[in-house]
Amino acid sequence: MRRIVHHELGQPSELLRAEEGSSEPLGPNQVRVRVSFAPIHPGDLLGVMGSPAFGTPEYCNAVLASAQIGRRLKIPVRTSAVNASPEVDAQSTYETAFSLQAAILSHSHLINHAAGWLEGGLSASLEKIVVDAELLRNWAEMLKPITFSDDDLAVEAIKDVAVGGHFFGSAHTLARYESAFYRPLLSDWSNFENWKDAGARNATERATGIWKKMLAEYLPPPLDPAVKEAIDAYVARRTRELGATAPA
Repeated sequence: MRRIVHHELGQPSELLRAEEGSSEPLGPNQVRVRVSFAPIHPGDLLGVMGSPAFGTPEYCNAVLASAQIGRRLKIPVRTSAVNASPEVDAQSTYETAFSLQAAILSHSHLINHAAGWLEGGLSASLEKIVVDAELLRNWAEMLKPITFSDDDLAVEAIKDVAVGGHFFGSAHTLARYESAFYRPLLSDWSNFENWKDAGARNATERATGIWKKMLAEYLPPPLDPAVKEAIDAYVARRTRELGATAPA
């Protein structure tokens, strides 16, 4: 049987080889299908490189298609808010945004790996958790049903302000301005001068400050000493068994 294989990771153009090989024996209830033509999927080439990609157009289309299949079969579908960037940067954010949008548009039932994912799932980041939390909070706000009550339309408030006036001091504005708009966790909406005077920190740097503050203020819930001792013993045993060095 002739097949295309690679024996190490790297550039597909340099590593892919056509080789002759024997067929694996069939197991119970298995059949062998003779394929005349087999395309190479872009995701397969990324696998050859050792860099599986997420948040790509192909990934997002696959999410949409998978959800359609799930609806056809009447089964739940999970998706992920993933990316392939090795660090918390613009790439990690827009790829996660694409993945998250595909999850929303596909009406999937669960978003797994919803926060913190980096490097195609090979690593995670506390900064990325904060960035992704901002994305999730924004989507949750956007997906709230829009209401059209008299207070929302504010027709009477509009009538009360004379031509050439403003709404900043109106009763309607004063009653609502603190809660009428989304309050970001991470975003900085100040102008350039104020942003620069405050330290000129980008979103990743601000995210570092947020998780460090949350960690410093965290109070663990009460835990039975016997349970804690059992958990610590289990972690120590598994660390020895796996031959890994416990993280600092």
